[in-house]
Amino acid sequence: MCQLKYPPHLKLYPFQIETVQRTLSFMAKNKSHACYCANEMGLGKSITSLVTANTLGSKRILIICPAVMRLVWKSEISVWCEPDSSVQVIETAADVFGVYCARYTVISYSLLINKQVLKELCSYDYDLLILDEAHAIKSKRSKRSRAVIADIWPKCACRLLLSGTPMTNSSVDLWIPFHNIMPEKFPTFAAFTERYSFMRITQWGVDFYGLKNAEELSKIIREGFYIRYRKQDVLPELPPKVWQKIPLPAEYSVKVSAAQAEKLYRESQSILDMMFNNKGIVVPPSLAEHRKLQGEMKVPAVVDFCKELLEQEIPIVVFGYHKSVMSSLKEALKEFNPVCITGETPSAERMQAINDFQEGKTNCFLGNIVASGVGCTLTRSTTVIFAEMSWSAAENDQAACRCHRIGTKGQVNIHWFVVQSSIDETILEAVIRKTKDFGAVCDAPSN
Repeated sequence: MCQLKYPPHLKLYPFQIETVQRTLSFMAKNKSHACYCANEMGLGKSITSLVTANTLGSKRILIICPAVMRLVWKSEISVWCEPDSSVQVIETAADVFGVYCARYTVISYSLLINKQVLKELCSYDYDLLILDEAHAIKSKRSKRSRAVIADIWPKCACRLLLSGTPMTNSSVDLWIPFHNIMPEKFPTFAAFTERYSFMRITQWGVDFYGLKNAEELSKIIREGFYIRYRKQDVLPELPPKVWQKIPLPAEYSVKVSAAQAEKLYRESQSILDMMFNNKGIVVPPSLAEHRKLQGEMKVPAVVDFCKELLEQEIPIVVFGYHKSVMSSLKEALKEFNPVCITGETPSAERMQAINDFQEGKTNCFLGNIVASGVGCTLTRSTTVIFAEMSWSAAENDQAACRCHRIGTKGQVNIHWFVVQSSIDETILEAVIRKTKDFGAVCDAPSN
């Protein structure tokens, strides 16, 4: 096996090393030079992908991901790749013209349907294509699927597909990636569905559902291009909780005048001083109002992130701080029938909400940090999302521990949203450090 390339001060878990080695092996032996990594959420698929790119010596890498994850990829590149690696994050159509000089290009699926963007992307060849949340191209009829497969796929020397949930509804979800990775085994849609899917005739036409001949299909893909580790497979190697920052671009920031910005900056520095000197935090009204507005601005990005998980039927616990933010989240996610606990929720309704979530009647639990950060057991989920955070480290840690407690099955992944270069960012960076420190002390085993 070749020597993997990543910064010497960083560490990979054994299963991550095996993932990279198997990825490289698949890319070397199958005709499409492709691999599908389906490791469960929280097992570091982005990290192993970047180590794969380093080890391959890829000079031009195209990363396609959900919009809300673009800056997460940029952050991971800064940690795991060479310090001078140039990164072009395409946030608008105009940004695509910087691709020619970038080693890493990061773009969302939604921007691919822009003809100008797609044309410019396809004017270059790429050493490696990384498709994050690759189940996004499961539909034969969608514009983004056609853009990826018909236009971008042929421009790439190697392809790496990532998804913790490659099959969300039926085996038909697997057809596009499997056919394009291994067309000799999966030559036609009709043959694939006949062999691996159940079918029924409805008034709207043919409906495909379920999976048949699973053992045969599993053998073919695992021998040819498919990697799958679950948390239960590698549990002894994992930390109990992993915190991931989801940075958002400046478009999500609250616009203020220069004078307001100066005042808010002074007030935020005062908060930091109180925090680091362990004084009681007193928040000025203007900073409190700004914080509320900033929370409201983040809601659309948080909703997009939540929907991506809920559409994969992944149970999630979402915490917020302000009443307006909780109300907006509940309304935006109403199609998923969320339960919600705030300070105004009666005790009986609180218990019903917790029971409904724990019993699987809904996959979406929304909770105010103070109101539902204690006295709740939410161990059905190992995915926690902070749309907003408390400025109390103890309250954040207590909230996260609603999922991380006796009965938890696997590592708990905690995602927190922050707008880059905002007044809010400096304080939240400090809060998260103190939250981790709090957890390290309070979670430590007794002697």
